[in-house]
Amino acid sequence: AINASGQIVGSGRTATAASTQRAARYDPATGTTVNLGGINERSDARAINASGVVVGAGRSTSTSSTQRALRWGADGTITNLASSLPAVES
Repeated sequence: AINASGQIVGSGRTATAASTQRAARYDPATGTTVNLGGINERSDARAINASGVVVGAGRSTSTSSTQRALRWGADGTITNLASSLPAVES
């Protein structure tokens, strides 16, 4: 996903942690990619708004099919929305 500022979000893996998928945000203004983190093992960013707030999902383990809705603030804070939304099976 991409916003009007050209920030791009999605997910990726590193060579040192190839089994761990993490949400990431690329900022063309700084030329940097930031690992947004997640709730334990896996996360995926799916949308970003004009303010830089990101939404996506995370799993507690790499083999878990239960996803939790996540929100990453523009300041990098992670909110697990599971307290207000039920888990879904993928």
